[in-house]
Amino acid sequence: MRRYLISTVVAALIASTSVALAAHKADGTVQSIDTAKMMLTLKDGQQFKLPSGWHSDAVKTGTKVTVTYEKREIGNLASAIVPQN
Repeated sequence: MRRYLISTVVAALIASTSVALAAHKADGTVQSIDTAKMMLTLKDGQQFKLPSGWHSDAVKTGTKVTVTYEKREIGNLASAIVPQN
């Protein structure tokens, strides 16, 4: 019985951790890109920390984008920024 209980608790912890680390998506229009701070801000106020070394000629102020990101202690960390047509 005890072994079954421990296995159930461990499985629940693993499942809850994977849900917390799941990627999120946000759609919006780029208000600004601060390359010094590596920060992208959408017109609705959402902010995303850009990945190290990020650069794109296709994404600039006024571009409609879809941002894939993870919620972290440091804020929203973008993993992909895709321009919309």
